[in-house]
Amino acid sequence: MPCAISVGVAIVLGGAAAADITPIAPFVGQFREPLSFTNTRISADQPIFGGAAHLVSHDGNTLIHLLLGDTFGGVTVSPHTGSYILGWTEGPGIFQFTTPVQRFGAYWANNSTVAGASVAFYDTGNTLLGTMPATDPSNGSWTWNGWESTTPFTRVVVSGSGVLNGFLWFDDLEATVPAPASVLIIGLSAPWLGRRRR
Repeated sequence: MPCAISVGVAIVLGGAAAADITPIAPFVGQFREPLSFTNTRISADQPIFGGAAHLVSHDGNTLIHLLLGDTFGGVTVSPHTGSYILGWTEGPGIFQFTTPVQRFGAYWANNSTVAGASVAFYDTGNTLLGTMPATDPSNGSWTWNGWESTTPFTRVVVSGSGVLNGFLWFDDLEATVPAPASVLIIGLSAPWLGRRRR
């Protein structure tokens, strides 16, 4: 029976080699970011989720924007809720998490004049886990995009299809960290441990 325990551990650890990334409906995360800031900001690095993540420039030169709204091509984007929108006018944009997360989502708006975006997910070793399409109508309206991965990720790269790969905006962001690995290992091992005691 001890070998059965090691098999259970191997299943948990081995599962990290591949990831299934699935679109998910709006959820309430352990990390929440309603963009409740007190002033606008333009920089190459915008902390979010209380510093648990950052939205950063892809090259350190283009800028991340925290704005009251944005108008481009005759299309205006106003906040989904609250007072601010977060995004970039030249991308791609990169969400970097200090703690690996398993779920990530936000409301998106786009006034780049062209709909369509892709989202690439990377693990803690910066290995690409997969790429998913995102829905982002170019009329400035808000739409939800969210995903769940079987392997936790720490980096999300968002590439748009419109002008300068930019004019993508976000509001009401959510993220959830995975359950501790030790809990999963114990959960798989417990039935075999019980049998051994009997």
